[in-house]
Formats: sequence, structure tokens, C-alpha cells
Amino acid sequence: MRKAIFIIAAGIILALALETMAIEGNLFFGTWRLNTAKCKASDPRMLPMLQTITSESTKNGLIRVMSDIVDADGKENHTFWQGKYDGKDYPISGWPIWTTCAFTRIEPDTFVVVNKSHGQEISRFRYIVSEDGKRVDCTGQYYTKGRELTSFLVYDKL
Repeated sequence: MRKAIFIIAAGIILALALETMAIEGNLFFGTWRLNTAKCKASDPRMLPMLQTITSESTKNGLIRVMSDIVDADGKENHTFWQGKYDGKDYPISGWPIWTTCAFTRIEPDTFVVVNKSHGQEISRFRYIVSEDGKRVDCTGQYYTKGRELTSFLVYDKL
């Protein structure tokens, strides 16, 4: 169950990265869906059955991301994040394990997001946005019980 939560959270991070880009160019605001047929994980139970992410900017320049998820066990979750793309930790609500996320832009189309639980890093995701802005590939590492688990996620813009 905990592993599933890690992979699901990748979607939240994706939305945050996309929101940042949207503020700069309005290319990535909107709705994204996990393409489960193209996703892989070192533990397949980590992959959600469904995930939809909606991202938008606020009037005060913040990024707002909402994610609806059905995890591998069939449990539904609604997550909310709001913050800036400045590498600082911002809280996540509705998420049972992560307490914060921090975003770093590497290149115009590449982002790294670090997720923490009470100050301790739990996962790290690297997102690469396609040239046409219709797909995002996400590679993630999760640290749990002394093990490192990996995933590869694909999101399509709706």
C-alpha cells in the first residue's frame, strides 16, 4: 500500500512541474491523465489504476494542482498542492505520506521534484516534457525500508 502511494504521488509532482511551465508560457495548464499502458515500476503494485491531474495558475502567481487518484488497491484519493517553483518545500494536503514537495527546473523542458515526509527525503522524480507539449515522461526513485524502488510514468494531456 505504501509503495502505491509513492507512485501515485508522482502524478502530483508532475502537475506541479507542469504548472510552473504554464505560468511561464501557458502551455501546460489543463488536465493530464496517466497512461497506465506505458508505465512501469520495479514493483507493479506501485502503479495507480487511474489518475487525472488538473493544473492552473492563481491570481497571485501561485501554482495550484489537484489530483484524483485510484491506487492499485482501488482506494480513491484527492490531493491538493499550491506553491511556487523556487526549490522550497511546500505542503501537500490529502496525501498520507508526503508532507512537502520542492521543485527545481533543470532545463526549459526538464524538472526535478523532491518529496519529503517531515523533512526526510522519500522520493525524487525527473520529468521531461515532450516538444509538442502533449506528453510527459517521469522517472522516479522511492526510498522505503532501506530499499530504492523505481518507476517510469507517462502522462498525456487531455
